[in-house]
Amino acid sequence: MSSPRPIAYRFVVFALLSLPLAWIMARASLAQDLFGNEPLTTPAAQPPSEEDATAQPRQLTPEDIQQLFTDGDAALKAQDYSKALSAYDQLVPILKRQPFGSQAQGFLAGVLTARGQALAGLDDPEAAIADFNEALQESDNYVPALIARGNLYLDVGDNESALADFQGAKEQDRKNPEVQFGLGKAYFLLGGAQQAIKPLTYAIAANENNAEAYRLRAQAYAGVGKYKEADEDIQKALSIDPDDHETYFALATILLREEKYPESVQAMEDAIQRYQPKVEGSEEPFAQGYLTKAAAILEVAKQEPDEKEKAELYTLALDECDKLLQQLGDSPQYASARAATEFRRGVCLRLLGRYGDAIAALTEAINLNPELATAYFRRGICFYYMDEDELAVLDFKHAGNIEYQDPRPRLWEGFAFAKQGDYYEAIRAYGEALAESDRYVPAYVNRGLAYMMLGENEKALADFNAAIRLEPAEWTHYFKRGMTYERLGKPQHAADSFISALRFYDKYPPAYSHAADALDALGQDDLAKEYRDKAAELEAEQKEAEQKEAQP
Repeated sequence: MSSPRPIAYRFVVFALLSLPLAWIMARASLAQDLFGNEPLTTPAAQPPSEEDATAQPRQLTPEDIQQLFTDGDAALKAQDYSKALSAYDQLVPILKRQPFGSQAQGFLAGVLTARGQALAGLDDPEAAIADFNEALQESDNYVPALIARGNLYLDVGDNESALADFQGAKEQDRKNPEVQFGLGKAYFLLGGAQQAIKPLTYAIAANENNAEAYRLRAQAYAGVGKYKEADEDIQKALSIDPDDHETYFALATILLREEKYPESVQAMEDAIQRYQPKVEGSEEPFAQGYLTKAAAILEVAKQEPDEKEKAELYTLALDECDKLLQQLGDSPQYASARAATEFRRGVCLRLLGRYGDAIAALTEAINLNPELATAYFRRGICFYYMDEDELAVLDFKHAGNIEYQDPRPRLWEGFAFAKQGDYYEAIRAYGEALAESDRYVPAYVNRGLAYMMLGENEKALADFNAAIRLEPAEWTHYFKRGMTYERLGKPQHAADSFISALRFYDKYPPAYSHAADALDALGQDDLAKEYRDKAAELEAEQKEAEQKEAQP
């Protein structure tokens, strides 16, 4: 299998590479070298009309073939993919004809690659992949075809295949900045933030105006906690392309990581205002932008102490979802986006206490995407708060069966059973949560409480100790353990546990009261009085604060 002659490549739309063949025209005798001086016949690019059915195939001269090379290259650069495809469709069968000499095979891989790019531009990825594959059969490890196929894989979301292509290209041409850029992008999209930084840095060194490389490296830096470097790269990307909505979106997600929620909301609004669909003329809305903005607003609400302000923020997030739903309409192509939007609406409505409306929204999300485990989970929570515990259990079970590695549905299943007084079933559910994650503290704590309700205090003690080992600074674990020791009739251990709780949080009156009772049982009356007096003092302070808060 012969090796192709060297051909330079550059990026075009969809991050694919165009294939410039203008250098071919510099050789006036190219067509003669390849095909001799005889005119050639080639199938017409389009099926003949009835009038032309009896006509002879069109004769192509060497000059015609040179012109096809030039026309295809120029059309590909101009993104006139139909014209480029027409030229390459005529060239490929000519180059495949063995009678015209082995030199022709040297160009076949390049022309197949170029035709694949034209097909990709016409939104025919399967046919494009077929051409890239054939190019690689003609010339093993042909770097331009690996790059073009790798970029197409990135465009359709097959990041693992893209990574394999760029790794293969790197073995052939390690210093190629396009290879390094594709490699870094594939690593990042696959979650390899640390691995992405080096090849993206190489690509930036080769082209300091590559805004996308800066943006991707910024996200990679954020993924490893290097927020200063991330911010510098984002600002550089914006200085190169100040209207790129993807860079503002990346900034918003980085700010979310940093828990800078108000700033994230503003960055996401900037992204939405600058949004341009990838396909020119498309009316596809920026679903990811609206949904991420809504999520960021909910995070702002979590930090808001005032309940009225909190509710206004929930409503604001709900409004973002409603705006998006209006843009999505009823088109089947946006079904997954509508499911995500209805889910987010359901979350907002639940936080507003509108459980019936939340259930309706979450049910619509489930109808659109029956595998959306988190929608079953959230709907189960709504049923739980509506005291529809049996329905809640069914939803928690379904969510757990879909996302079997997530312990939360089993935990809430346990809550629902405990609420009904069925502590044995609650213990089973908490155990299943721990089987999915043996470091899930809420399951240990609540199983311990269920054991206490059944009088199985030794088992409860074991669970509270497990919680303490995992969260040794959480005072409530010590307090619950102290209550268990009280039930077991072990005042010294109880006193020690209550005092440990107070070391981590000294404003909880019941901890002082129970410590005092345990100290009384141990005969330490003076120390018990100190703790009891402290409990009374804190209770008085809290009552006074509540009265002040209640005043208009």
